[in-house]
Order: sequence, then C-alpha cells, then structure tokens
Amino acid sequence: MLNQITVRAIPDELKREIESRAQADGESLNKSVIRLLKQAVGLDRPERKKRDLSAFAGTWTEAEAAEFDRSVRIFDTIDEDLWK
Repeated sequence: MLNQITVRAIPDELKREIESRAQADGESLNKSVIRLLKQAVGLDRPERKKRDLSAFAGTWTEAEAAEFDRSVRIFDTIDEDLWK
C-alpha cells in the first residue's frame, strides 16, 4: 500500500538542504525524503558512502603491480643531507 503525507510550512533552509542532499545522492526528492524520514525514526541506518580506493583493490595484474613497485622504489631512499 502506498501512502501519502502532505507537509506544510517547510522552512526554506530545510527545503534547500533536502534538495541538495537529493541531488548529491543522485536520487529523486521523494526518495530522499523517504530515506531521511526512515533514518530519523530509526527504521534505516544511513549508508556510509565509501571515499576510499577499495574499488581499485586487486585490479592490477602482477606485472602492473611490479612495474608500480619499481616506479616508486626511489621514494624508499632517504637523502641524509635533507635531514641535517
């Protein structure tokens, strides 16, 4: 069953924030409001957006990994004169 609720007198600041979040998350305003309401009443925990490089983990071949290791090996060298 699909239900509807009308909410009146939404402050401009709240409206802008909801619209901004919907756009940032690439979802419709309706979907964003439902998600935020579920989170607010404890029915749904917010999804943590990953901001790491896990999508790239394990994608290199052994040859690519070896080439990378060779390319960055110079960074393991410590120039003693720079630390005086």
